[in-house]
Amino acid sequence: MPWKHEWVDPEIAFQIVITKPSTPRLAASVWPYEVYHVYKDEDYSERLAFWYTLHSGYDPDGNFTGHDTTHYHFDIREVPTYDENLSHQDVLQLAIKRGLCTVEDCFIYFERAHPTPETTQ
Repeated sequence: MPWKHEWVDPEIAFQIVITKPSTPRLAASVWPYEVYHVYKDEDYSERLAFWYTLHSGYDPDGNFTGHDTTHYHFDIREVPTYDENLSHQDVLQLAIKRGLCTVEDCFIYFERAHPTPETTQ
């Protein structure tokens, strides 16, 4: 997460919304997620244009995490619905709507838009 001689909170880039369908025991629910900017070498003045994270930089207990969180980062250009004419929020929300990604805690996983020869269909 970003530093500026001392810890500063990362900027929120945008918010996405995930709707979890109802089950026989639970009603459908809406889950908003904040998407944060990522910074080159964690330098606040070096915000990256295409990289984001769902991790705020804090542990579940609300304390700053001193651990490396780069495994939570993702490049918006790798989202199957990426289109340079859409806002990054719209790209990600469209992938969610089409079921091309899943969110688990601070991790986001994407399905391949076009399978490569190495992947099974």
